Amino acid sequence: MIDEILLHVEKEYPKEACGLIVFDGKEEIWIPCKNVSEFPEEEFLFDQREFINAQIHYDILKIVHSHSDSSADPSPHDKSACKAIKIPYLIIGWPEGDIREILPNE
Repeated sequence: MIDEILLHVEKEYPKEACGLIVFDGKEEIWIPCKNVSEFPEEEFLFDQREFINAQIHYDILKIVHSHSDSSADPSPHDKSACKAIKIPYLIIGWPEGDIREILPNE
């Protein structure tokens, strides 16, 4: 799955890529999503319909996004959003490809 995620991140660069790792009751699935932010090179924003559809049909395990031309270190916004929605974040620094996971209780 990581290879699929990295391909999506590479394809979206220099925009921040985003997507979801979900569970369908049998297995984990990667769902690449569209970044609809007005400033996609600086932040990500899910299309609300995509996100709600995923919430209805799956258990969301992780929110995935990339940091363009930056490390995978979480921003203060990443930390607060992760804590608020209580879903782990998987962050990819691109183009270096470093990966970091943060948990809602961090």
